[in-house]
Amino acid sequence: MVKLENRYTRMCRFDQNINEIYCECDFRINIYRCDNKFFAKASWVTLTLTSLNVIMGIAILYYLIKVKKQPLFLPSTRERGIIRPRPVHSFQLIALLYNAALLFNVICLITESYPYVIYAELGHFLPLAICVSLAIFCPISLIYSTPNIGSDPEGSSVVTNKTFIDVIGFIFMIHPYLFAVPTALLSGYYADRDDIKTAIIYFKIHFLSWTIFSIIYILLVVYFYCRLINVINCQIENQLENQRRVREVNSNNVVSGYDINTLKRAKRNFLEHIHTDYRTSQWNYGLLQLTAQPKFQENQIKRFGMDNSFDTSIQL
Repeated sequence: MVKLENRYTRMCRFDQNINEIYCECDFRINIYRCDNKFFAKASWVTLTLTSLNVIMGIAILYYLIKVKKQPLFLPSTRERGIIRPRPVHSFQLIALLYNAALLFNVICLITESYPYVIYAELGHFLPLAICVSLAIFCPISLIYSTPNIGSDPEGSSVVTNKTFIDVIGFIFMIHPYLFAVPTALLSGYYADRDDIKTAIIYFKIHFLSWTIFSIIYILLVVYFYCRLINVINCQIENQLENQRRVREVNSNNVVSGYDINTLKRAKRNFLEHIHTDYRTSQWNYGLLQLTAQPKFQENQIKRFGMDNSFDTSIQL
């Protein structure tokens, strides 16, 4: 056990009100020999919670990858880039690695295993660096797992530009190790040399860079969110438009079928009416012939001088 006690990890001052020396610790790297015992007790709670999170993360990832046969990355397509993680896998992977690194840091704090401040600074920032470097997986996974069929070409082209997404993802994956980690190491290095003023300067630079990239990350997530929402809204509108067209086509088919059936029925009725009129006309014509035949016979008798016997024979 190594006691990290210097003006950087533990600062004491004389309190005139109670006439005693009051000490405050930098709980990030030192939790002992301070008047406030809260962080020493809270470390055991953190140890328990992080252990459970690590166990659950391993179990869930094993179930997803081995049992469900779902790889960590989405299948390679022309629209997807190199960085194409799945949404659930991304969240579980970030939670697992963050809690594993945090568990290591808490164990080192409880057992006072850090030999120097520089290692304590690195152990404290390592969980945050892992979390930030992999946090870009979440928006990328949502973008690639959302289909862009039928979406707005202008909106989807920006969202699904795989080169742009890969470049942004790669930058955010390496930026903690290029900016934040070196400043954390420098602050610990100068703290070990008891150059507290320089250590505090690098400490401020460290958290300033951390704040700037956090703001950039939030803006990037908001940007992707707005673009993605536009794509999803376009898909919803297209789906509603397609459903409306299908309903119109179905309704037109029903109306057309109704009109066709009506026309067929009208045609059939019209043909039946014509047939009836034709039969009626034939019957009327036959009746007319029967009515006109006696006059025709009478005229023939008068013309040719035929008698009734001839007429009878003709009728027979």
